[in-house]
Amino acid sequence: MGANWAIWSVFLLYGCASTSKDSVEVASVDQPPFVEILSPVGTEHFYADRRIELIVFASDREDPLERLNVRWSSTVSGALSAGMESVGGGEMLGSVSLSAGDHLLRVEVTDTAGQVSFDELSMSVGPPNLPPNCTITAPEDG
Repeated sequence: MGANWAIWSVFLLYGCASTSKDSVEVASVDQPPFVEILSPVGTEHFYADRRIELIVFASDREDPLERLNVRWSSTVSGALSAGMESVGGGEMLGSVSLSAGDHLLRVEVTDTAGQVSFDELSMSVGPPNLPPNCTITAPEDG
């Protein structure tokens, strides 16, 4: 918000004119930020013992990227600590460990005016990916 000057000109009937200069308040309307999950895409295979890389694109008309609050959550694991870092071009990178199950992963971005946007992704996380167990059963000897 701020004061701006406006000059009003009024032309009356029969060619008479009047001009006035006034101060007016102009309020800008804060727009919510934009966020989109770029990775993971949800069709990949994930395991509970492996960290999952998260990449989002975020932007806001009023605030720079470093002033946006980015929070991740999962319907299975609750609030997540992803350690998001800006990698340039509006992209942010982080990673999380998730327990096995079907997750609705949500990223929420809040700007300094309290405007919120979010994106969501459904994904399945399998149990830990263990090495195969192999036993030789034949021949019994030799």
